[in-house]
Amino acid sequence: MFNSLSIQSICCKQGEWILLLKIKKIAQQAESNPLRYYS
Repeated sequence: MFNSLSIQSICCKQGEWILLLKIKKIAQQAESNPLRYYS
């Protein structure tokens, strides 16, 4: 059986991974098209 703490920590880690992936994707888009982000 899982306790709520371990489930919360797993969800938190998944959320951090999703956030990191989004940041990476945004950074790649900014590199490929810098004018859109820095104009």
